[in-house]
Amino acid sequence: ARRPSGMWISSFPCPDGEVHAWGSNRNGRLGDGTMGGVRTVPARVCGELESRRVVHVECGSSNALALTDQGAVYAWGGNDVGQLGNGTMSFSSLPFCVDLDGAFIIQVSARLDHCMALTSTGGVYGWGSNGAGQLAGPSFLCMNPVKIESFPSDERVVRVVAGKESSYALTDQ
Repeated sequence: ARRPSGMWISSFPCPDGEVHAWGSNRNGRLGDGTMGGVRTVPARVCGELESRRVVHVECGSSNALALTDQGAVYAWGGNDVGQLGNGTMSFSSLPFCVDLDGAFIIQVSARLDHCMALTSTGGVYGWGSNGAGQLAGPSFLCMNPVKIESFPSDERVVRVVAGKESSYALTDQ
């Protein structure tokens, strides 16, 4: 898919609940437990996702997010600015569950170097680079998800989008 920002990204629903990946495996972004190389044949993403039903996948520039039917978010791949949300800047070649305070997540978005998640109650979380203020916080990097609470109290967020160096929220008002 092509986004207006000019970046090539991938975002797709997973009707069968399984995730397959191929292409560049730089930084472990294919989620098969290995780092490097190129895969020309789709292979199933491994690890914790093997026993989960995935309903949506989002890909940043070097990382990926999977949303399960149980409202959990899994991340893997590159992590040079904390975009995996695990409190480190270490890459992961296998998916792991992102800690979002037990919230049931209904939508995720990943782009260049930050990620967003929307809860079933309209809460918004973000993590990764905050270099342009896209996570609405004081830190340059947010290596763990932070709750973004600067929305009007009478509006409920119904969709989030991570842009190149910006973030967007659609409300019900």
